[in-house]
Amino acid sequence: MAYSDKINHKRIKRFRLRRRVLPIAITVGSTGVLTAIVGASGRLNSPRSFALLAIFAALMFVATGAKRLFDRTFDGVVTDKKLRRVTKVEGKRALDADRYMLFVTDGNGKVHETAIVESVEDSEHSNAGEVFSRPADAIEYFRRGDRVRHHAGMQMYEKEDKSKDRNVLCCGCLTLNDIALEQCRSCGLPLLK
Repeated sequence: MAYSDKINHKRIKRFRLRRRVLPIAITVGSTGVLTAIVGASGRLNSPRSFALLAIFAALMFVATGAKRLFDRTFDGVVTDKKLRRVTKVEGKRALDADRYMLFVTDGNGKVHETAIVESVEDSEHSNAGEVFSRPADAIEYFRRGDRVRHHAGMQMYEKEDKSKDRNVLCCGCLTLNDIALEQCRSCGLPLLK
């Protein structure tokens, strides 16, 4: 088998571009708004104001996912999968949750960790029927030794050999789909198969 050439589909290209450019747009936009507010107050003429704006811009860039901007495509092998019990805080509630971790080692020997946290409530919803897709399905889809490709701008890896699978994972929204489908039943992106 080989990796899908559907990664070059125009809808997937737009999705990847949005995920990579959005952090920059949020940073520039919020910094511009803050600059306008501070400028209107008449306090923008001091060096301290400029330093604070620069710090704010840097923090916004990091908070909005600067990692996405520097994301690169690479091939690797699934080397490990782990499950840990964690506490997930949602609002004022603390929920028990499972942290599913996938470890992929690339050709340079670097280990990439992908983690998905699934609360107990998420697991209960997944048992209700086909409408819900468990977040952990994205990790359970892979087996140790699978050759995978991370496409820059996508959330999850594409498996090289899908010939024995009945389902295929949407690398954009992490929904498992029947292998016969051409596009994801959740987000509508073309499936990489």
